[in-house]
Amino acid sequence: MRIFILALLLSGITFSEAQANTRYSEDYESYPYTQPLPSGQAGSSGNEKQWSGVVGAGAISMPEYLGANDNEVRFLPMIDIEYKQRYFLSTQRGLGFYFFRDNRFALATMVNMDWGRDESDNARLRGLGDLDPSAQLGVDLKWYINKWLSFDVDAYQAISPGGHEGAYGNVGFGGRWPVAKNFAFRANTGIRWASDTYMSNMFGVNATQSARSGLAQFNPDSALMAWQFGAALDFNLSPQWFVSPTFRYIGLLGDAADSPITQDDGQYYAGVFLGYKF
Repeated sequence: MRIFILALLLSGITFSEAQANTRYSEDYESYPYTQPLPSGQAGSSGNEKQWSGVVGAGAISMPEYLGANDNEVRFLPMIDIEYKQRYFLSTQRGLGFYFFRDNRFALATMVNMDWGRDESDNARLRGLGDLDPSAQLGVDLKWYINKWLSFDVDAYQAISPGGHEGAYGNVGFGGRWPVAKNFAFRANTGIRWASDTYMSNMFGVNATQSARSGLAQFNPDSALMAWQFGAALDFNLSPQWFVSPTFRYIGLLGDAADSPITQDDGQYYAGVFLGYKF
């Protein structure tokens, strides 16, 4: 459940690792990253800086896999760099560009990675085999309703074999509200739909896996997979430096919640990130 792409806690509404031992792109849905800004910020003039972005790092407590009842702490880099407000390279969003971007709408496409899952990540996964990393092609549409609130729709399709090999999409709302001069609150909520193939590879148990793991066979269908709520606080330490504590809850639904792989249908994430804006 990889990009459920940690497009969450702070900014962005996407549910969507760029690191050797990172398994979930959800990791990167829990940190602040640059996004097109509403109300006269994005694409408003020809005087924007050519390069802009955020670099930093953080630590997050998160489930050992999506559906686990045990958490672990991971240390993650935070990189989100844009060139001419059109092209971007990000540990969360991947590598991509905007087809268009103005004060009300932004449409982007990107390629990123779902880093899969190892059966050694948790005892519950033993006998299921590893789920290989997948390259994914995605598209994201944002509507800036006003300067505080936005609506987001995105979709991803695996384009390499051996991983989840399916498709999923997210719909949600998010916002950022200044509280004081150097302090702002962010929140977002959304739902995820996933295809048959995605659900089968992430939450299904076939006959061979059942015999090896002892789990009952399970054949999930395409359906609404999860809902989520995220919140964060942004503290500006200086014009460039900031710190952001974050929280996110994911509630698995339907077959994702009923799967024998799932130990707990309520998933909690909490972390803190230190970043530098330029």
